[in-house]
Amino acid sequence: MIGGPPCQAYSLVGRARSKGKVGYVPEKDERHYLFREYIRVLDRLRPAAFVMENVKGMLSSTVESRLVFELLMEDLSSLGTKKANHYVLKWSWFFGQVCGFAKMHLFCVHAAFRISVGSKYAASGVRLSSAV
Repeated sequence: MIGGPPCQAYSLVGRARSKGKVGYVPEKDERHYLFREYIRVLDRLRPAAFVMENVKGMLSSTVESRLVFELLMEDLSSLGTKKANHYVLKWSWFFGQVCGFAKMHLFCVHAAFRISVGSKYAASGVRLSSAV
């Protein structure tokens, strides 16, 4: 499964625009938590592998005095624990132009295999950074 939440709450431009709004409270902006909808779908479908991408701003965006990236990693780390379908999770970043994107944006990418299928790929030595 490949996807990711909308980036407006995490992007540097989106955050700058939001800070200019009178009465804006990041904790009340539902867009900060849309990554949990992606995780909910992952938990329900339990794909053999998934890729989740977003802008580099996700690494520094904060809500509830915590980094959104930390919240995301905690939620992803617990994914599948109730169903004994743990995932091996890796993350990296890449420049968009490397993949043919029009702009030189930096993207954050999370990739994972369920342990039941990932073990046969772990020995291959292919790194996420070289695969994207």
